[in-house]
Amino acid sequence: MLALFTIESVILIIIDYRINHRLISALSLIIIPYIFVFNINNVFMTKNGFFQISDENIAWHMLSFFLLFIGTSLSKIISFKGISLKTQPEYVDKSYRYKLSSIVKYVLFVEIIVAVRVAMIVLRNGFSYIASGENGEGIFATGIVGHLYLSIFPLAPILFLNWIKNKKGNSIYLFLYLVQLGFTFLTFTKYHTISLIMLTFLLCVLEDTKYLIKGTVSLAIIILLAFVGNYLVSFIVRNVASQVTRQFYYNHFWSYVGGSSIHANAVFSGSIVYKSDLFGKLLACILPIPNMFTQGIFGVRILPDTSTTFMSIGMNNSTSNVVDAVSFFYPSSGSWLDIVVYLFFFIFWGWMLSLVYDKTVGREDKYPLAAVTLLTFSAFLAFFGVYAVLSSPWEILLWSVLFNFLFDKKVKIKFTSI
Repeated sequence: MLALFTIESVILIIIDYRINHRLISALSLIIIPYIFVFNINNVFMTKNGFFQISDENIAWHMLSFFLLFIGTSLSKIISFKGISLKTQPEYVDKSYRYKLSSIVKYVLFVEIIVAVRVAMIVLRNGFSYIASGENGEGIFATGIVGHLYLSIFPLAPILFLNWIKNKKGNSIYLFLYLVQLGFTFLTFTKYHTISLIMLTFLLCVLEDTKYLIKGTVSLAIIILLAFVGNYLVSFIVRNVASQVTRQFYYNHFWSYVGGSSIHANAVFSGSIVYKSDLFGKLLACILPIPNMFTQGIFGVRILPDTSTTFMSIGMNNSTSNVVDAVSFFYPSSGSWLDIVVYLFFFIFWGWMLSLVYDKTVGREDKYPLAAVTLLTFSAFLAFFGVYAVLSSPWEILLWSVLFNFLFDKKVKIKFTSI
């Protein structure tokens, strides 16, 4: 089954390439990570105690990828002309579309505020309070400072991109990016760090595919170092680093990367039964937006229960409580309504992502900040989990949309017919 999955995935990517004439597309961003995770796990990691990704799991992904392919293909037929952004010809070079001086001032202002907050907490409670891994996220992701901290996520990659395109005299771009990366590391919440790195990688390779090979190698190395470093610093602060073996890092790294796909076996075996039907799962992906406001104003948060418990994913005591995005939408109730909703949703998912890609990333006159944010969390990281049920990705996306206008050099909005 793994061989059939790989063959089908490669064929879909090739056909998609022939249609779009682009190596990187909305479809390939979803499929390619799964190809690596499934093959690495079932060929190599099972020898180190991890469970195989089941045939039922693989077959489900084959069907889902085909539906996504149908959706991406339909985007070439069904598209909206609706709202278009008219820009001046002199701004075709997308890497210089933004007011970089304004971005630098804003990022520096926010990072000073965050630094002051971190310093005050460390002076009051000690660094171990953050490094325990239980308090770091709360320092950065709550209150006004937390919202300002998240607003830097879409801007830091722009600074990094402009630095690699022109390093001379632009060291401030790299400095501010590394400061944000450092703050993100201090949350000791690994998905924050990985999200920022993924956003940066995707923005760079979509800007220029010449960064693809070096970027992919750098991405793998940096994520590995960030993962190990996250644990290592925490262990050093707690004086337990000498008690941790290399095998611990090895197993935990793969539990983090491939655990969601292995854990998804339980969805198809019936071991995981969600309390919400497919409508509830889709609702859980939308409610984080109003919840950001209702929780902040009234302290009320409404969200369907889509949580899962930790389950074993190997004979090496590895566990996971995360399910990848494709498996999450499995209509486990078995009702005809859920099945029909699933079919339409996956086609719509592929259509929407491809449409966003074509209308922004695929156009030389449009800077793809908001599109890159959407593609990162809903396509590129689909193998990792369901980011749509979290509020942080939605907030980063909203900041991206705002900054597309706030920091763009010259954008005129024109409404045309649909």
